Amino acid sequence: MSLEHEIICRDNIALIDTEWENVSYRPLAINDIEIQESKYLEIHDDIIHWYYDFFMWINMYNPSRKENTKGFCYWGVTIIKDKNLIKLEEILELLVKLFDNAPEKIILTGSFNPSVDGNGYYNKIKCKKEKLIKQLEKFKLLTHRAIEKNGYILHLGI
Repeated sequence: MSLEHEIICRDNIALIDTEWENVSYRPLAINDIEIQESKYLEIHDDIIHWYYDFFMWINMYNPSRKENTKGFCYWGVTIIKDKNLIKLEEILELLVKLFDNAPEKIILTGSFNPSVDGNGYYNKIKCKKEKLIKQLEKFKLLTHRAIEKNGYILHLGI
């Protein structure tokens, strides 16, 4: 099973308070309202982990707990809105530029796996440059749309 985080662009900020009162969720729909594919993105958990420190610089909101947070709620729901969308868009732009300089086959250092003998190893995250950049560009596009439409970005953790 693949662990994916879902990123959704919501066009209307007014929906925040009402849509989380009795939320029912299924892929590509919230409360039985269909989500257009053009407003939806999946990012693998390994990649989210690699970006984690960058996202910790952004103020976000956890609607389930009704509290502000730094970075994504890993196992839950996170909302990014207002001026924090601009910061997210800037970070995504810089990540696109960073990976634009990468080789075609990218190997990133993932999390550490300890072993019983005390050695252990780091996971290697292998991905194609083109796919990674396309994901970042779509994430940036969704963020830009949220800014233009006075909306927000919705992150659904694993």
